[in-house]
Amino acid sequence: MDKIIITYENSGVTVDEIAAVGKRLQPEIERVNQACATGYESDYASINLPADAGALRAIHEVLTAKKKLRPTLLLLIGMGGSSLGTIALLSTLKGSFFNETSPDTQFYCADTVDPDYIEQLVFLVERTLRNHARVLIVVASKSGTTVETTVNFEIFLSLLKKYKPDTYADCVVVITDHGSALWQLASAQQFTALAVPKQVGGRYSVFSPIGLFPLGMLGVDIDELLAGAKMAVDVCTGMDIQTNSAALTAAILFLQYKQGYTIHDLFLFGTDLKDLGRWYQQLVAESVAKEYDRTGNRVEAGITPTVSIGTTDLHSLAQLHLGGRRDTFSSFVFVKEGAELPIPRLQEFSSMPEAVHDISVADLFHAIGDGVMQAYIASKRPFIKIEINKKNSWDLGYFMQYKMIEIMYLGFLMDVNPFDQPNVELYKQKTREILSHESK
Repeated sequence: MDKIIITYENSGVTVDEIAAVGKRLQPEIERVNQACATGYESDYASINLPADAGALRAIHEVLTAKKKLRPTLLLLIGMGGSSLGTIALLSTLKGSFFNETSPDTQFYCADTVDPDYIEQLVFLVERTLRNHARVLIVVASKSGTTVETTVNFEIFLSLLKKYKPDTYADCVVVITDHGSALWQLASAQQFTALAVPKQVGGRYSVFSPIGLFPLGMLGVDIDELLAGAKMAVDVCTGMDIQTNSAALTAAILFLQYKQGYTIHDLFLFGTDLKDLGRWYQQLVAESVAKEYDRTGNRVEAGITPTVSIGTTDLHSLAQLHLGGRRDTFSSFVFVKEGAELPIPRLQEFSSMPEAVHDISVADLFHAIGDGVMQAYIASKRPFIKIEINKKNSWDLGYFMQYKMIEIMYLGFLMDVNPFDQPNVELYKQKTREILSHESK
């Protein structure tokens, strides 16, 4: 299998600067290698997910059982890291119009408590149940205590109990930490449960049952997904920074951050990659934006992750990217192989000055991508280019695992903990205080 290709001659940093950071990274790369040998015992635990044959067997056993139900609708209930990776892989691999292309199982996600959105989901799920079709609910929560997930689970479980009073338990799969409150509920109600290793953080959990089970139900080749991820682990734990993809791009991002480029724009050339950008946004934002460094000093550090989609956002953000403040470093992501839709030659368009013929839409798409990068070079805007071979399970597994390891290395270079998110707890605490007052 081809690995991703990273081109960085327009990154604004030198080979010598990258080499110096590579030496600084060596102890951290060694720690990641050690984590590969010690299993789920450290914060780096997620590095072991792609090679966990026992966990994969358990997932396949549940997949075999639940596929026999032949669900026509799968509802994933989960927030943040419990849903973003699944959504990213499904939309990238199966396309933006997955539900409209008559799949055996349609997919929806309850990843908010926006009442208007949830009301529409209730309508869809209840209509499916009323028509005597089958619904499978997958509830994913690392902690098992997320209030939004708990509320949504209660709402949709009540629908299952209404229409499937004798068999509703068969239509629920719970994915959470072993022993959590959600795990205990699953045990009491005889719901099928899959465990996530406790040391694996939510935003690093896409290759745990949290991502693999719903993706497997929806026709994604999870074995190939893990094979690609495993290759990324092998490559991204090497000591040579020039061949270690994750160390290389982490070093470049860090060097540009030190030069004042505090915004990182993931510029994805592909509409189906949009949700992959949202997944990466969370990974960056929660991992390296920290109030305190590792020794407790207040630093208020962070890189702001943004996402642009080519070619759509060229007509809304190109002026900002090419003419605005020089605080943004860009990573262009291209998929080399895709559809070759021809451009028809219609006589009515012969007088149109912008009409293009004798090439495919893909040719035009890539020409615009090349034009954008040439414009960045002319404007002296720094960027790297990342090429993925195909939108398949292996390549996406490689890309996502590479990016997770990249952020581990970037956290080390920025001297922050890339595995916690202490400030996220503040809004949860304030919400609990408000709810406690309203319940009195």
